[in-house]
Amino acid sequence: MSNVYNPINIIDFVAYKSEDSLSRIKEANLSHIYEHLNYDIIRSSIAMYIIDLARNAIKEKEGNENLYNFLKKWLIALDDKSINLTYIPIYFSIQLANYLGFGINDNKTEENKYFDLMHGEYIDNDIRHQHIMTEEQSAILDHVLSRVDLHLISKDDRNILLDRLLEYYKLHIEGFKGLKSLEVIRRVLG
Repeated sequence: MSNVYNPINIIDFVAYKSEDSLSRIKEANLSHIYEHLNYDIIRSSIAMYIIDLARNAIKEKEGNENLYNFLKKWLIALDDKSINLTYIPIYFSIQLANYLGFGINDNKTEENKYFDLMHGEYIDNDIRHQHIMTEEQSAILDHVLSRVDLHLISKDDRNILLDRLLEYYKLHIEGFKGLKSLEVIRRVLG
């Protein structure tokens, strides 16, 4: 029964509730049984990144069924052996930002080719503050958003993009902290 409480498991549970908090879990069962996720170090590391980012980014205390279903969908999809894992942390980071209300505006044009992390959109070359991605970094983000030429993006560029996305979270979520899982996924996706 103790393996039910693995942080990446999706469980159904019945609990006794006290006035101000969850007091005691009466019973817990797996809601979904993974085929590969718990046994594949790369997949489980990415799942821990998903959990780590979600824990740091989600500040609301009340239930949110849409957000729960979003996270559940990502974890179940990660168990699928046919998906390419390389871009999962980046795609998840982008889509979670959308769910949390500070999504990336994919408005890149010939004139607007620098991504502004503070405002979440591409701007012209009028650099207004230090949170502007370089033209190259902005182009890589655009490739990821449009899912074109992904084979041209190096591991170093993916790491820089992920760092910039986490900077984006820090700018939009008060008290957002660094992720403990970041270095692990860099090593396993290396």
